[in-house]
Amino acid sequence: MVKEIFFNYLPTESNIYGTEIDMKAVKIAQYLYPKANLQYGDIRQYSPVLSGDIVFGNPPFHLEWGTKEAPVSSQMYYCKKAYQVLKNGGLLVLLVSESFLSDDFSNKGDIEEINHMFNLIVQFSLPADAFKEYGVTSFRTKAMILQKKSQYVTERPYTTELEVLKRPQEIYQTYVLPVLQERRKNAANIYFECQNTDLEAKQKQVFQEKTVKLLFDIKRNRNIAHKAGLAEAILQKYLKQTKPEELSWQEWEKIKIQPEDVLRKLKGILSSANKTYRNEIRIVKTTYGFKEKDYRENGTDMNLGSINSFVLSKREVPGFEQFLKKKRREFALQETSFEKMKQDDKIAEYLENWHVTSQMTGEVKYLNAVQKKEVNKLLQKRYAALQFSMGTGKSLCTLAMAQYRMKYNPVRNISLSAQPWQSIIHGKKYWKTIRLIFTVFGRGRT
Repeated sequence: MVKEIFFNYLPTESNIYGTEIDMKAVKIAQYLYPKANLQYGDIRQYSPVLSGDIVFGNPPFHLEWGTKEAPVSSQMYYCKKAYQVLKNGGLLVLLVSESFLSDDFSNKGDIEEINHMFNLIVQFSLPADAFKEYGVTSFRTKAMILQKKSQYVTERPYTTELEVLKRPQEIYQTYVLPVLQERRKNAANIYFECQNTDLEAKQKQVFQEKTVKLLFDIKRNRNIAHKAGLAEAILQKYLKQTKPEELSWQEWEKIKIQPEDVLRKLKGILSSANKTYRNEIRIVKTTYGFKEKDYRENGTDMNLGSINSFVLSKREVPGFEQFLKKKRREFALQETSFEKMKQDDKIAEYLENWHVTSQMTGEVKYLNAVQKKEVNKLLQKRYAALQFSMGTGKSLCTLAMAQYRMKYNPVRNISLSAQPWQSIIHGKKYWKTIRLIFTVFGRGRT
C-alpha cells in the first residue's frame, strides 16, 4: 500500500505498515527501514491489525478487479481498501491517472461511492513528464487528498475540478493543515465514534444474527428439521473456506462463497417447509423451451421441446400464442434479404439525430445517408453482417449501433472483434477522443 519512498518523510518508523507486490521493492524497503511493518503480497489480501491515520498510495492504473458480475477498477478498489484501513477523519493521499473520476456522467456511480466514504480535500494535476526518469515522458496524472468521513469534520463533496499545482508547503498550509487542526480539535469525539462504526464488524454481526435465527427456525420446524444438518454444513463451508494457492485472486473472487449465498440457501430451506401441492399440470416456458410442469406431490416434469422447434413447426402452445407470434415475426424478418427490407421509422429518427463529439477537437460527426440506410437494416435484425471497405466509417457505424442497442435493447456490454492489431490501436485512439468506456483484450494485452 505504501511505496518505500514515502518512508523518508514519516516520523516514527515502527508506526509504518504497508504491503507491496514487487518483491525487490519490499526487500529494499525492509533493509532500509528494518523497524517498519512491511509485507510482500497483494493488496486484495492485505488485512492490517491496526487502523491508520494516513494512507499513501500509487494504485495500479485501469485494471479490472472484482468479478464479471461486480467489476471494480483497481483505483476504486484501492479507495475502498483504504476506507477499511483508515480511522475516521484519516487522510488518503493518492497518485492516479487524471482520467480517474474525471467525468460526472460516466463515473457517476464511483463518485457517489467516494462521496459516501470520503471528503475531497484537494486534487491537482501533475506535469505530464513527472515520471520521465522512469521512461514515461508524457502521461497525465493527478494527486488526490481525501479524508475519511466523520460527523465531527466538515463535509466536502467531491468535484471533478482540478486545482493549479502549487508548492508543497503552500498545499500543506492551504488544504491539509486546516483539516488536521479540525481533526485534533475533535479527537476525543472521533475516537469514540470509531469504536461504534467498524463497518466490517457490523456486517459480520448482522450476518451472524441472521444465520442464528434461520438455523433456529429450520431446527424447530418438524417439516424440515431433518435438513438442519445440511443448513449447518452450508454455514460451516462458508466459514472455513480458504483460497487455494493455485488459484489467482480473480478466479477466487468468482467462485468463493459470499454471505448472501449462505443466507439465500438457508432461506430456501426454510421456505420449503410449507410447500403446497395441487392436482394440476400446466405448460410453462423455460429459458429455451416449454415443458409440462407437474404440481402434484410426486409429479414429474416433461420437456415439450425448444422454442425454435415450435417457431419452425408452427405448432401452438396454449397461453403462449402471442409470444410465438412475436418470435415468428422476428424469424421472418431475419430471413428477409437486405434488398427487400424497408427502413424502420423509429430507428431512422434515432440515426438522424445521432452524433458524436470529439473531446479533443470539438468536431461533431454524423452518419451520412448510406451509413444511416445500412445501419437501419442491421439494427432491425438480431443477427447480421455488413462488410465496409477501409475508410467508409466502420468505427462510426459500430458506435452508433452499439449505443442504440444499449439504449433500446436489453444489452449490458458490446463486444467488438478485429483481426489486425492495428485496427485495435486505431479504435483505442478514436474511442478515447469521445470518452468512451472500453476494455481491450488480446494475448496478454489489455
